Amino acid sequence: MTHETKVFIDFADILSVQLECVKCGTRYVRPIDKAGHLPMYCPTCGIGTEGAEWFTGNQDSDRVALVAFLNQLQKLNSDFIKSLAQKKLRVMLEIKPSASQKSEREP
Repeated sequence: MTHETKVFIDFADILSVQLECVKCGTRYVRPIDKAGHLPMYCPTCGIGTEGAEWFTGNQDSDRVALVAFLNQLQKLNSDFIKSLAQKKLRVMLEIKPSASQKSEREP
């Protein structure tokens, strides 16, 4: 017998964004409504030859894209959801299963 679990998230389920420094492992979490204010570098290991510089400045193309994405998520989390609810529509995104869910499916 095969058992499959699918996980979907609603835009309203998105509460925060987490940035993780690959160099030192520090995790930086911001509420989704304040996610547009992102640090340029890791708050723990800093910048310089030993630190992790995440963005080169406010106009860094990766930072601009990430902030735009997070701003859209914030909008989707408020006005858009209300508008869709009036139309009797709900939109959710499927996320990939965790490692524990994958192991449940394997014989």
